[in-house]
Amino acid sequence: MDSSRMFCGPCTLLFVLFVVFQINVTAVANKHCSFDNACCVSENPMRVDENNEAGAVINSITINTPPIAIADPSEVPDVAINGSKLVLTKTIDYENLTSPVLIFTLNCGDPPEPLPLIIEIHNVNDNPPKFPQKVLNYNISELFPVNTVWVKETASDPDEEQVYYSLDPNTNGTKYFKLQSDTSPEIILQKPLDYETTKSLQLILHAMETPAGPPNDTLTININVLDEDNKPPEFEPCSEVYAFTASICLNAVYMGNITLGETETGPLQLEPQQIQAVDGDKEIKAVIHYSLGNDHEKSFKIDQNTGEITMIKPVTSQNPVVLTVMAYQENDHYKYSMTTVTLNVLKENKCPPQFTKAIYNGNIQENLEPGSIVFEQSSSSKPLTIRAEDCDFPDKTNPSIKYKITPSDDFTINRDGFIFTKTKLIASRLYALLITATDDEHGQTATTTVKVQVTSNDVPITVTTITQGTGPTRPVGTGTTTISAKTPSKTPPTGSPAVNPRLKYEAKHMAALGVPLAILLIICFIIIGILLHKIHRGKIEWEKLQDGSVNKFSRGSITSHSDKLQFENEGYLEEAKSEGTKKSSWPRWKTPPIFESAGLATILDPPMENSNPTGSSEIQSATMSQSYSTDQENDKVQHSSEEIENDTEVKSILTKERKSDEGYKAVWFKEDIEPEANEEHVIERHDDGEEGEESDLDPDNRNKGGLMLKLKSDDEYSITL
Repeated sequence: MDSSRMFCGPCTLLFVLFVVFQINVTAVANKHCSFDNACCVSENPMRVDENNEAGAVINSITINTPPIAIADPSEVPDVAINGSKLVLTKTIDYENLTSPVLIFTLNCGDPPEPLPLIIEIHNVNDNPPKFPQKVLNYNISELFPVNTVWVKETASDPDEEQVYYSLDPNTNGTKYFKLQSDTSPEIILQKPLDYETTKSLQLILHAMETPAGPPNDTLTININVLDEDNKPPEFEPCSEVYAFTASICLNAVYMGNITLGETETGPLQLEPQQIQAVDGDKEIKAVIHYSLGNDHEKSFKIDQNTGEITMIKPVTSQNPVVLTVMAYQENDHYKYSMTTVTLNVLKENKCPPQFTKAIYNGNIQENLEPGSIVFEQSSSSKPLTIRAEDCDFPDKTNPSIKYKITPSDDFTINRDGFIFTKTKLIASRLYALLITATDDEHGQTATTTVKVQVTSNDVPITVTTITQGTGPTRPVGTGTTTISAKTPSKTPPTGSPAVNPRLKYEAKHMAALGVPLAILLIICFIIIGILLHKIHRGKIEWEKLQDGSVNKFSRGSITSHSDKLQFENEGYLEEAKSEGTKKSSWPRWKTPPIFESAGLATILDPPMENSNPTGSSEIQSATMSQSYSTDQENDKVQHSSEEIENDTEVKSILTKERKSDEGYKAVWFKEDIEPEANEEHVIERHDDGEEGEESDLDPDNRNKGGLMLKLKSDDEYSITL
């Protein structure tokens, strides 16, 4: 135990000595001392903030061997030794220093040991950014390109810190300009400029030490927009339309009147004014010239400098004349505008408007609602009518005449010449009004005077009194008394004009008149429709009669379903089979050919020089008579036709040879058989009750409806159908 304690005691002492030594070494290492440690300072170089107070301690000096002093005080006049402290003698401004580093030597002990020292002055952000000027004035062309940097205005910071910028949004220039960024003061045009709409702008630029901090300095920029020659001429009066950032002028159009067949003297008077064009760039004011186009008749000319249009010769057409006028800049013909001048061609006007009376007199009751009509003098039912006549019209009524009333505070007048009130009027007042009639086409005017008397609502009433006497005779006496009674005025509801009841028609009156008229109109349409239907039916029936649609022939017999006459010759068809189809003049048809009765007569009786005229009349008679057969005969013929229809072979009745076969019926031409024979064709009709020579030839005529076709010739041979 004792030996161990003795061993640990020296160990502990050594440990303590080691710690103390390390502390002394560290302390010496943190100090800056002279060569023999005559004096020391805690740090070197030493740092000092600007804007310090006078006498501020820079550092403490450890003096081991006095004395101590600054080797050259003139090098550092702002530094001094106060006891064992190194102090500043005055406030130091970093921005006013030639160098932010102070270097000097401190002598310690005797003999002196030099101790070099360095003092660094630290800059403090104590100065806000500032613009060189407070207000700037600039000019900018209205054609300056968009999205291009215009100017750059930088604020200076003495502390050389980062400066932030912003534009005041409450100025009119912020919609045209913007900043490159909040740290770059480059101003960029972001929207096109137009001198005619914007002549001046203003920007306010703020400089700040922090992005969201308050402005440290402000720069006001006044901008004047310069006009450039970029717009064509404009015809006045110009109606401006704003589109995006520019104003567009809608050129005026001009109208005037000329007289047919006459040459106007002097410049034509136009509306809304004489032709005038100005440069669209108001500040440049380029010289404008004029030219005229679309003058096909060469009746007009235009002054190149003033734009006045004059006539060279009269126009010959009453159609409106539309001229084209072009205005262009003298210095640049590519800058031009065009408009039209429409001239209405009027007939010669011989008479100006003329009123029917020099003075019109009217009256109206007091306190009537606005819109009440003025009546003629001494009348309560007949409206006062102002009329201006024009003898250029047959009825002296010019539809282009308009009326104007002066003064117009209490009365107004319409195109028909009726005068209405605009306010309630006071009784016993006389209004003198001036009426002007203007012919809009020719511009001629006429005037007249209207006097309107406002009357009271008091209406005189005459009362007749009868007094009966007393006494035996009881005489009777009469007397009259005139009193004044206040007649209440019938005032229409508010908002509707007051009109005399005798002049006012209501909707019920119109309905009472319109309903009967509508009913009569509908009845008339129905009657007309019935008549047209009957006329149409009659026309169709008449056409049927003309076409012979009653009792027609079909397949050689008379039926009610066909209007054709048909013949078939079976014998000839059988011969045609044996001899060949070349000898037949008619082809074989499954359905036999159909001929009209009149056409058959033409075939049987071709035109010849020595033809019998009576034969033609007989054929015509037979043709006409076939449409009048009786119903009984039609039935018999129909029965016969049904038997014939059972045969499928059909032969033509035309042939060039005579056939003696029994039952064969044929038609031949005399030129083919006996060229010199005198042949006669007869078609006759016989009724059931008639007797004749022809009926003996064929006893079956009665069964065939009494129709017979007989062919005769000079050799007394004949064929009867």
